[in-house]
Amino acid sequence: MKRTTIYIIYIYLIMHQAVFTSCREIYRHEPRNPEEVIVVEGLLTDKPGPHLIKLTGTGLIWEGEAAENLSGLNAIGPTYIRGASITVSDDTGNRFEFSEESPGHYYSTPDLIAVEGRSYRLHIITANGHDYESAEQNLPGRVSLDTILARKTEKERLMQSHQGTYSVRMIPGLDVIADISGTGIEKPLFRLVTQDLLLYTQTFANHQNFLWKKLYMPDNININMETFGQGSATVKDHEVTFMSMRKEDLHIDWEDDFRPHRRVLLFRMYSLNEESWNFYSAIHEQIHSEGRLFDPMAKQLPSNIYSLSGKGKLALGHFEVSRVTRKSWVVVETPWQEFYPLRETDDLHHIPDFGKTFIEPPDFWVD
Repeated sequence: MKRTTIYIIYIYLIMHQAVFTSCREIYRHEPRNPEEVIVVEGLLTDKPGPHLIKLTGTGLIWEGEAAENLSGLNAIGPTYIRGASITVSDDTGNRFEFSEESPGHYYSTPDLIAVEGRSYRLHIITANGHDYESAEQNLPGRVSLDTILARKTEKERLMQSHQGTYSVRMIPGLDVIADISGTGIEKPLFRLVTQDLLLYTQTFANHQNFLWKKLYMPDNININMETFGQGSATVKDHEVTFMSMRKEDLHIDWEDDFRPHRRVLLFRMYSLNEESWNFYSAIHEQIHSEGRLFDPMAKQLPSNIYSLSGKGKLALGHFEVSRVTRKSWVVVETPWQEFYPLRETDDLHHIPDFGKTFIEPPDFWVD
């Protein structure tokens, strides 16, 4: 969601700041009163915090390092909104404050946990006194991961050559699919976030080093878009992710005696209420739009953030309250089989994005 939301706002603002040409002269449009834009990314779950609220704006309105020494169209860009006062309150009178630990990133204390049966509302006051609030959000029902498996396959991918040309190639990999169910006869509403953790080693000066890194996986809004049958409460064969098995996609220097040890799939599943599902569905449609005339625009996103300071202050984004399931699976490579077993291990989401130890493996190392 991070880059997607900001990218959408880029498009929206650039459309309103566009430079138009004609056969006679260039007309540069300079809006007198550009809209004030705040973008909110907020998530509260049923697990202990800290939980994150992220605030960004645009260089035309908010001052920040990214906007320094820029002017005109070049000044359009997201900057973090600093110095805001952020609280989350529930319908029983509890009030939780967030503190700014880095520009635009506000965190709760660990004791904030979404509780079933309560509703939550986000409240933001920016440093320049603008007031924003979210709609009330309730913790949605549970969704369950019934089965998950990884099968060998090949998928088409657009690849760039060293010469800069593009071509479609078949990439070998693992298609990870799952069955996910809701409660009762209600269809499950969910989104999935995955990462590929690579554990690898290096032999150096007669001893072994142990390294790890979380591999880049293409941004996507992975929600359930399947069609449900009458009274169905299960999503069958939902595509969780595609894990490339190409050596090049591991991004390690094989000539320096780096060798893969294990691949670990990091999996997060968020149950969604209908409002949150509609928000992510709208983003999904924009990502997959083809530039047609009637494709959705950024301002059409169903934001649940509202300005309390009057008109002309545009608020985009979403405050989400969800149940979350975190799991980690070791991929057991069996090249002679169609399916690769996934062996569940301790949750490894908390480890740093990359790191290295000498001689002795880290505590989370898996065989």
